[in-house]
Amino acid sequence: LGSAFEYSAAKRQLEILKSMGVNSIRTGHTPPAPQFMDLADEMGILMDVESFDCWRSGKNPYDYGRFFDEWQEKDVAAWIRRDRNHPSLLFWCIGNEIYDTHAGPEGADTMRMLLAEVAAHDPARNGIPTLGSNYMPWENTQHCADIIKVAGYNYGERLYASHHEKHPDWVIMQPKRDTYYYRNQLVLDISNPKVQDYVFGIVDRIMTENPDVAYFKWDCNSVITNIYSPYHKENQGNFYIDHIRGIFKVLTRIHNKYPKLPMMLCSGGGGRMDYEMLKYFTEFWCSDDTDPYERIYIQWSLSKFFPAKTMGSHVTNWNKNTSVKFRTDVCSSCKLGFDIDLKSLSKDDYKFVQNAVKNYDSMKPMILEGDQYRLVSPYEGNHCAINYVSKDKQRAVLFAYDLHPRYKEPVMNVKMQGLDADKVYTVKETNLMPGKKSDLECNGKQYSGDYLMKVGLNVFSQTDGTSHVLVLE
Repeated sequence: LGSAFEYSAAKRQLEILKSMGVNSIRTGHTPPAPQFMDLADEMGILMDVESFDCWRSGKNPYDYGRFFDEWQEKDVAAWIRRDRNHPSLLFWCIGNEIYDTHAGPEGADTMRMLLAEVAAHDPARNGIPTLGSNYMPWENTQHCADIIKVAGYNYGERLYASHHEKHPDWVIMQPKRDTYYYRNQLVLDISNPKVQDYVFGIVDRIMTENPDVAYFKWDCNSVITNIYSPYHKENQGNFYIDHIRGIFKVLTRIHNKYPKLPMMLCSGGGGRMDYEMLKYFTEFWCSDDTDPYERIYIQWSLSKFFPAKTMGSHVTNWNKNTSVKFRTDVCSSCKLGFDIDLKSLSKDDYKFVQNAVKNYDSMKPMILEGDQYRLVSPYEGNHCAINYVSKDKQRAVLFAYDLHPRYKEPVMNVKMQGLDADKVYTVKETNLMPGKKSDLECNGKQYSGDYLMKVGLNVFSQTDGTSHVLVLE
């Protein structure tokens, strides 16, 4: 493609990368086309935007280095001001494979100059300055890395182990054994008070510099191997207990300083769901399996131990054979969210999602604060139903799902629970696709709570992946 930018080709490339699991891109050596940043915004891809391929020391006789002193200030200003308001922006990379960083101490001075210019044009620190370097073995470059704090190791995986030796007591690893990297990670020893200060400092810095941050996801993607705490030395018997207590200490500090910050806890897909953590987190990530059929079983089982308000349930592209409506209806029975490129949806699906979010806001008090009743178990047949009732029993919502019904199997009414037997409820189906009317006989009709609990409603069908959401008022 050369230097020309072809929008459809770039979008196709990014779609392929996203299908592989890529969620972040570093642009090589020069700033990307502005349209590329627009695509990253639309598709939810984080960007490491690079500026310079060289500073004063060029790589070729006719390189940019000839003009660095004359043009770098103008180019930094144009680069930062163009891209600073893109939601996809994560890093400002002020150089890649920069010879100056290791050639002499002057490289550090040039870096400080560039950092000052970036800060001047990005006062809100929308991006974090960084450096990509394949000169990390050299002392001068390591000094530059100490200055910038966030440095990329180009082809430098072999250096990870030696460079973390400066803080060997910060990670969990057994002496006299090879260091084991799971997903290229080591686990911090949070039983160590210095590590607790470090972890809290990271969160505190993010919140101080970005006070409008609305949501945190606290994830742990590495298992603990070669279990040994350098901090505990001979007293290894206390390690597990003190490690967890250290996590609680960090979370207590975060919660005390930022009590209104919503945080989701994720660890291996439900690996850290416990009541103690609910002191600090507003919800759990129940599982990385977001197939709507599987989520019905997962959410049913977890609801026996945790209320719906603790279960984050996000609509994704997992199992595209199901409709967006079915996926949304399944997630709406817990704490609804979306991990999906909304702009990839059809016009009708996009409009449905907009309306479904509005409907969810109306149902939220019942789902998150009301009483839940498990009515039809997916483990005992091919359907599932649950209902929520407000504390005053004036409103209720019923979720009904058809999983994989058998051919012409008898379909039974769903008998609701927890209603006011003497109250008359009006039944209205919600979360309908645009232009579609309810095909349920009960829609728009009135029934007593006694009838709804003893006779029930005909809300199941014999079609795979069908769902109905009914509001009773």
